[in-house]
Amino acid sequence: SVEFIPNWTMSGANTNSRTYTLYNRGIAGAGTTAIATLALTSGVDLTKYVAKTITITAANAAVVVGDVLEWESLHVGTGLPDPGGQVIVQMAMS
Repeated sequence: SVEFIPNWTMSGANTNSRTYTLYNRGIAGAGTTAIATLALTSGVDLTKYVAKTITITAANAAVVVGDVLEWESLHVGTGLPDPGGQVIVQMAMS
């Protein structure tokens, strides 16, 4: 599972927004696989200190020991401010 806990409340917007993506960069650190993405568009809001669950792309969920995970915060258009916060990634080991 992937959750984001923002440091402040923010309302999504359609034209100028922000998108968060958790990437699996692989063992070499150069991969481009998006594990989970959250686009802060209209109706997708963040509440200060409340965990927001981010849907995982099932086909991209495989992670192995040594993989480098990267959290990206990207503004769209002129963007929304990044509220900062904490990302929680939980994995089941088999």
